[in-house]
Amino acid sequence: MASPADLNLVCNSGAGEVETDITGTGIDFISADNCLNTSGNRTSNPITIPAAGFAYSYEKWLKFELGTTEPDTQVTNFKFWGAGTEPEANVVLDYYQTTSTYATPALATTNAAYTAVSEATEGAKASIAGTLNSQGDATDYLVLMLEVSTGASQGNMAQQTYNYSYDEN
Repeated sequence: MASPADLNLVCNSGAGEVETDITGTGIDFISADNCLNTSGNRTSNPITIPAAGFAYSYEKWLKFELGTTEPDTQVTNFKFWGAGTEPEANVVLDYYQTTSTYATPALATTNAAYTAVSEATEGAKASIAGTLNSQGDATDYLVLMLEVSTGASQGNMAQQTYNYSYDEN
């Protein structure tokens, strides 16, 4: 039996699409374009609670990418889902979209092109396109962002768990 494929979760930032392997480390929603996940990063780049309307995080551009150990045939059927709840009901919401084309991460200004993560549940998983066969192959991008509105609690929000699955054969 062959070894499992080396599948990495990659965060992409900057105009030149700088790739950072974040497998096992996670992301943070902040007011800057970077792939760090540290307390200092969140302190230096907070999302300010607005007096009216909404404030947004920078987009987080993620993708799955094959490392050096390739699958016997392919890795496919990528799915993504959250817990089915909002980070803070009605005042802090996380959103996602998928796309095949990279764009420099931006500070979001609306949620119009996104879907609430609370809609992607274990029973209704979101699909991420991609069939990975060889080292360096990658899925489409999963773009995440956070929306904060008046009434949000001050300080760091509780850690969120995002889930993913895929098939390897």
